[in-house]
Amino acid sequence: MLSFTAQRFAAPQSPCPPYDEDSGIYLAWSTSPAGPFAPPARPWEPLPAGAELSTCLYRPVLPHSLDFASDDCQGVPCHLIMRLDSTVFHGPQTGRWWLAYSWYTNSPPTLAWELANHGQHVHLVELDLKDPFAVRCDLATAQIHAGTPHDGETLARLAASCSGCEQMLSMTRGPLGEEMLRDGVSLGVVEAPSLFRRGEYVYLLLSGSNWDSPYYHVYWVAAKSVEELVYTNPGRLVGRFLIPSDGQAFGHGSAVLGPDGERWYFVHHRLAQVPCEQSGCKRDVWVSPIEFDDRGDGLADVHIRPRWPAQDPSFSVAVSAGRQEAPPHALPAEARDD
Repeated sequence: MLSFTAQRFAAPQSPCPPYDEDSGIYLAWSTSPAGPFAPPARPWEPLPAGAELSTCLYRPVLPHSLDFASDDCQGVPCHLIMRLDSTVFHGPQTGRWWLAYSWYTNSPPTLAWELANHGQHVHLVELDLKDPFAVRCDLATAQIHAGTPHDGETLARLAASCSGCEQMLSMTRGPLGEEMLRDGVSLGVVEAPSLFRRGEYVYLLLSGSNWDSPYYHVYWVAAKSVEELVYTNPGRLVGRFLIPSDGQAFGHGSAVLGPDGERWYFVHHRLAQVPCEQSGCKRDVWVSPIEFDDRGDGLADVHIRPRWPAQDPSFSVAVSAGRQEAPPHALPAEARDD
């Protein structure tokens, strides 16, 4: 299954227009990672994500991508318009399929709620069990608002989740560390969802603040079901994961199960905070281990350990279910700019 962000226009565009938060999410599939993902027998692919285009009467009021590029919410609640950062999660215990994605509020805001919650958010929507390439054509389809940049309760819990976790914590800081404003109101960003299950808990990794900000970071939430990941649930677990420091910021990645079938790793971006005129805002790819702590709360080792990758980028990869480990392979940060 190929899930990606793209802009589709009703007519050819020349030159290629700039990105204006007007993208959508598209899905295609192939029997091989080598493709083809749009073979002659399926000329309609890739499909804009959402309920089935031709048969679902409810498609406009269910989460979906627009057929063509547009930078507003088309008069519907903005979480219904899928924009980018898609990932598909198949629950190994429940067998249910979910699509996680990011969406934007209208610019300028058109509702009072948008004024207080301006920016980028993350939702999860259940996919059709019989057709995991589509949102279920059912008004009762589960929709989970899991990430919002203006959630003061989550911010407070993140700051208190460890010693030093209050450092470089913001969802609303821009490239110069400034508070971002758009349309005269605070603009925040939560994006890049990645889901995995370990034991009894489903984990959701999210990136906060702007991608080119020195405050760009990764935090986690966890619960025993996808539905319980909703940001209004006080019972979900919350903590920081990748914390920026030493002029380096980290975010936007995917959780990957390691070769021993037990340990998890996070493949993600790193950005050195130097002016873009010098760096071109280039990012490179890092791998960070996802390690778990028992905090003595009776839940065992379910809390993801916070990590400052800029200070210690090295780690080992377990290569079997036994004790054999590969030697540390991560290079020092200053050696990884290529």
